[in-house]
Amino acid sequence: MVSLQLRENGKPVFHKEREVPYALREKVEKELGNLEAAGIISKVALSDWGSPLVVISKADGGVRLCVDYKMG
Repeated sequence: MVSLQLRENGKPVFHKEREVPYALREKVEKELGNLEAAGIISKVALSDWGSPLVVISKADGGVRLCVDYKMG
């Protein structure tokens, strides 16, 4: 479990997701499933906070999932 300390007057920021290229969608879904099964991430129905996912192709053919926190 993670506990974050926010600034006193911090306001939630939500940025719309970026389109995942069709050719990478299956790999992204698989990686998200692996991360969820490992307990690293969990699905949420709704959030006031959000940053777009960035998909990086790896040399071994897999994908690395990152988040673009510069947006906020």
